[in-house]
Amino acid sequence: MNEERYWGDVAALAGIERHAVFAALGVTIARGEEHTELWRHLGVAAPAEVGDIAYTLADLYPDALPCLAALRGRGFRVGLAGNQSYALEQWSREADLPVDVIGSSASWQVRNPRPRSSTEW
Repeated sequence: MNEERYWGDVAALAGIERHAVFAALGVTIARGEEHTELWRHLGVAAPAEVGDIAYTLADLYPDALPCLAALRGRGFRVGLAGNQSYALEQWSREADLPVDVIGSSASWQVRNPRPRSSTEW
């Protein structure tokens, strides 16, 4: 999934320049933080509508659908999972993607990244 348009829409909702949102997102990734930390880095509250933004089929990389279809065509069971919102999981279900199983962190009620315990270092 190419998330450039998605995060551009997030920036527009927040009234912030796209490059600032991408930079803050990069900081959260580099630090291993949850993506919602970008709002703290930007010093603003997340717009309430962010959870309603969904992907479009145009957001898929050009080879994504043919790859998924080819895997299923070879008899593999194909799953789609992500650290995503309910809206994005719902979009995935409604998009009729060539997958057998769809899940998200929202429906599983988990968050990523999972904090490490001191015994995991």
